[in-house]
Amino acid sequence: MSAPAIFIEPLTAEAFTPFGQVIQTTGAHHYPINAGMTERFHDLASVQLGGDNPRPLISIFRGQPYAIPLSLKLVERHPRAAGPSIPSRSGPSSSSSRPIWMAYRARPAPSSPGRGKASISP
Repeated sequence: MSAPAIFIEPLTAEAFTPFGQVIQTTGAHHYPINAGMTERFHDLASVQLGGDNPRPLISIFRGQPYAIPLSLKLVERHPRAAGPSIPSRSGPSSSSSRPIWMAYRARPAPSSPGRGKASISP
């Protein structure tokens, strides 16, 4: 007996509505940040958690590459925020189609010892 066929359909907000939301930038409120190097597509999904007013924001940031070496002039600190970095494209110097990305993390507080840390994908 063969398994039933699964048909692949285009992912659209309308078709996915019975299951939840599609997080997308099309038609979203957006504005430039980081001296115009990044476009922020702000608050793209309605997420509710338990407790007193716990509403996370889900945003997508579309950035332009900086020239290397980079001299950091400002690093923002968001102590109540988590900022996952999920690459969506391959880097210009990549010899393969796998995404490459870099993330910089500031010290947890100005009084914390040491420096921030930078990471780059292998």
